[in-house]
Amino acid sequence: MDNKECNIVRDLLPNLVENLITDDSKHFVQNHISNCSKCKEILEMLQKDKNKQTIDSNKKGKIEINHLKKYNRKMFMLKILLFSIIAIIIFVLIMLSTYLIKSIYIYNIKVTTYNNVQALQNSNNFSIQRVEHTVNKQNNTVSYWFSTCFYKDGKLKISNKCIDANNNVNRDYSYHMEIGSNKRIEIDNMSKTLVNATYNYTFDNKLPISLTSNTLIESTYHSNLFIGICFNWLTDIKTETYNNIECYVLRTPISSNEYNEVWIDKDRMIPIRTIMKFENQYTENVYSIYNNNLTDKDFQIPDTDSYTIKDVQYNMNDDILRGLEVLY
Repeated sequence: MDNKECNIVRDLLPNLVENLITDDSKHFVQNHISNCSKCKEILEMLQKDKNKQTIDSNKKGKIEINHLKKYNRKMFMLKILLFSIIAIIIFVLIMLSTYLIKSIYIYNIKVTTYNNVQALQNSNNFSIQRVEHTVNKQNNTVSYWFSTCFYKDGKLKISNKCIDANNNVNRDYSYHMEIGSNKRIEIDNMSKTLVNATYNYTFDNKLPISLTSNTLIESTYHSNLFIGICFNWLTDIKTETYNNIECYVLRTPISSNEYNEVWIDKDRMIPIRTIMKFENQYTENVYSIYNNNLTDKDFQIPDTDSYTIKDVQYNMNDDILRGLEVLY
């Protein structure tokens, strides 16, 4: 073959492989290589290189696509993770905010109630009537305590009567005393006995019937705000009506079926009902509280002409003295 023609063809071969020449040039090259084995061999070698480059390029493209897919999957999982974390943080913040608002709300109710009870104790004319209903499943007993507390201008009268489920009276007694005195009249209607008692102790508690016991109201009041809020971690609050009185109902669970509950008159912000529910015992207290309703006639000693009268002096030890205010 003509070397000059071979040189021309060989210059055209790379463009032929890349399909960058005209149809006339392509026809010229094909006619040439049909008669020139050397140029044909060079063309085949260039085509093999081209095919190899194409295969390598395809492999590289697939690798890059796979890397891109993996990257996209990782980014997708990362977005889901970040979204989940943000959602959890928002949920926790909402729950904490809800809990904080509820706890502060309950704390303020308890503080207001405690202050109102203290104001009642500082007043000079009030009465409290309490009906306590106790059911003891372990002993299979039911009892009702009817207690009254009258206070006016330093004079205090307390009476208690206990009856069982069959309306049998088990206890029936009353006390008459003056605040700051160590003397009181003790009347037992069961034994028909009147005792003029003198103690080594002065009676200073104007409110012997507790309106805030077993409700965490007192402990909440004496705590700071943070501790008071923590006390309300498990306390639930709702509004219900009892004896036509709209009440806040605060329930603090003790276990799955045990709880303390206090019903607070929304208008007066004073407890009117408490419930203590344990596994073997249920105790409910219902309170009726009145202001400025007493006269001197309410403190008169009842007719005890048929009673046995005794004069007794009590010397109480320290342990008994510490609990005497609760006992009377």
